Amino acid sequence: MKIINKTNDRLYYLVTPSGTTLSGSQVIASGVVDKGNALEFPLPEGKSPIVYVKSIGQYDQGYFSAQPADGNGTVTIAVITS
Repeated sequence: MKIINKTNDRLYYLVTPSGTTLSGSQVIASGVVDKGNALEFPLPEGKSPIVYVKSIGQYDQGYFSAQPADGNGTVTIAVITS
């Protein structure tokens, strides 16, 4: 699994098994990805995990979620303003 942070803030992430929700679910990976960086880590074999990402910034609430095809997928988070 690879998470790429293309935002201007640190991101907190949680990964749960596929078919689950964040509330009360088993967390199989968690941590922080610094702004402008990427983090790669192994996940157990299986179906597509669900990745929850939340900015650590004081004005952000809730989690964004994405579901890559499998544990070897990449999730890129970017915030684009114009």
